[in-house]
Amino acid sequence: MKRIIALMLAAVMALGIFAGCAQEPVQTPADDTQPAVPMNVVALSGPTGIGMAKLAADGKENGKYNVTFASAPDEITGLIVNGEVDVACVPTNLAAALYAKTNGSISVTAVTTMGVLYLLDKTGGIESIADLEGKTVGATGQGSNPEYILNYILAENGLTVGENVNVNFYGEHAELASLMISGEVDIAMLPVPFATQVEGKIEGINVLNLQDEWNKVCDTALAQGVVIVRNEYLENNKEQFDAFLDDLKASTEYAVNDVEGAAQLCGDLGIIAQEVALKAIPYCNLTFSEGAEMKATVSAFLQVLFDANPKATGGSLPGDEFYYAR
Repeated sequence: MKRIIALMLAAVMALGIFAGCAQEPVQTPADDTQPAVPMNVVALSGPTGIGMAKLAADGKENGKYNVTFASAPDEITGLIVNGEVDVACVPTNLAAALYAKTNGSISVTAVTTMGVLYLLDKTGGIESIADLEGKTVGATGQGSNPEYILNYILAENGLTVGENVNVNFYGEHAELASLMISGEVDIAMLPVPFATQVEGKIEGINVLNLQDEWNKVCDTALAQGVVIVRNEYLENNKEQFDAFLDDLKASTEYAVNDVEGAAQLCGDLGIIAQEVALKAIPYCNLTFSEGAEMKATVSAFLQVLFDANPKATGGSLPGDEFYYAR
């Protein structure tokens, strides 16, 4: 009898042990597919934003990227300096100026945009740059690539701002585009897609491609937009950043190869209106280069700007450490 009771107690205890084991929480392995902390990225509401549209849309879905869009380069400067964003698409000269301002705390990593500037003329009298003598040009981008590119082209055609040609600067592309459409400005320099918007609103407007005008007076490629990254972020997140470059290249190629799809994304994300993007994308000169090719393009362009006006690049030219290669 005692033996039977002992066996019964042993069985009860065994059941208790198994029950306890069954109640232990199951430890599941970490999901390697889950994204790390989202990368904070900012681009301009123009060609750089268009090239990044698919990346931004995908980033919303997969949590990899938090992309915002600014209307002017000076909005981006503070975000980078204060560490509020990790990566930014900026004018080439601003990248060099920020490098100098922050004592080398940023790196340039890719070229994403070539020449996108156009001169728009409602008077019908501007057939060449020389025809701007005695005229007033509305422009955007003071202190950035557009100003220095325009000044260089004017100077190479015998014109000097403030002497035989005047330039009035406006804060935002959209503002100048509206003023030209409303008739308050007759001659203006604007980037795509805003130049495209104006051209579509004013019948018979004369258009000069400033990349063509640049190529007439300079052998150096006109690299207008680049990607920069904070070095502190890069050092701690190199693998994630390199994956970003791959995604950005794919996003840029998507915009070039699927104009309708990219235009729809631009509208959905509020970068620019879908119908404007549809017409503008073929003229945005989107590209993607990195490594040695990027360094050769950017360094040559910065040299031209520096030789014309050292202020354009922050007073100095960045050294080799400015250029990131993976």
